[in-house]
Amino acid sequence: MARRELAGDLALRAIYMSVAYGGEAGRLLAEYARKLLEKTNTRKPYEYRLIYCRKCKEYSPVGISRNVRLRKGSLVFHCAICGATYRMPYRGTQRIRGIPAHDARKAYYAPS
Repeated sequence: MARRELAGDLALRAIYMSVAYGGEAGRLLAEYARKLLEKTNTRKPYEYRLIYCRKCKEYSPVGISRNVRLRKGSLVFHCAICGATYRMPYRGTQRIRGIPAHDARKAYYAPS
């Protein structure tokens, strides 16, 4: 396994453990993951973006210091530390172009 892949894997494990442990231990694990990703110049995984605020760069897990709302096609985050609000698109299946939203599921799962 390449060095960057190994670093990315270790950082992802640290992120999952930070959410599981929470509190000060969770913050330290998340900080370790951030430093590891920066040191190896590795792209940050999707999960990383879910636990850090874009504006203040503080560790803010969902439900503790950040609120999440679901809107049409995106997640809306509100940071309780700095008050920033930002959106991220849903991660998952996307709508099929040219097909209305209510017919997209039928078209996606239709036998070929």
